[in-house]
Amino acid sequence: MNNLDKKQIRNNMKTMRSNLHWNDKAKMDTIIFEKVINSDAYQRSKVIFIYVSYNNEVATHRIIEHGLSNNKVICVPKIISLEQGMKSIRINSFDELRENSMGILEPLYNGIEVKPNEVDLLLMPGLAFDSKGGRLGYGGGFYDKYLRKCRQDSVKIGLCYDFQLIDSVPTSELDELVDEVITN
Repeated sequence: MNNLDKKQIRNNMKTMRSNLHWNDKAKMDTIIFEKVINSDAYQRSKVIFIYVSYNNEVATHRIIEHGLSNNKVICVPKIISLEQGMKSIRINSFDELRENSMGILEPLYNGIEVKPNEVDLLLMPGLAFDSKGGRLGYGGGFYDKYLRKCRQDSVKIGLCYDFQLIDSVPTSELDELVDEVITN
């Protein structure tokens, strides 16, 4: 598949997500929350790298709060630049987050960086996933760059709604696969 196909899938998924009724989204987010916190990967993990949900993504705020209240080390993405990618910054509360230029909550600059090789579990967003671990992100390559620095035994889980699971995600040699996908 080419970039036009990726663009079309991205646009379709964004539209489908934005058309979700808030009540349906809340129910699906609760199901995903329960699946995540009851998963073996979550239960065993000590250090979790998790995105801070934005707009119509699968909600992660409850997962973050649950992790913090259960003595897990929670780190969230901080975008540095397209070239440098992102870093994972440890947070202890949502008070340590501020909106970036895109309106996404990010940690303040003075947070403690957690190295990718320290992370046990990664919970990632995506616009589409497939059963082979293919992930279609937003096109910046931030997660692919970050995942290359992680340990092989880190568990990589994509979070999405069931309609975001498709037969085949267009991938290239630069795309990193996820180990599992959790949906509603």
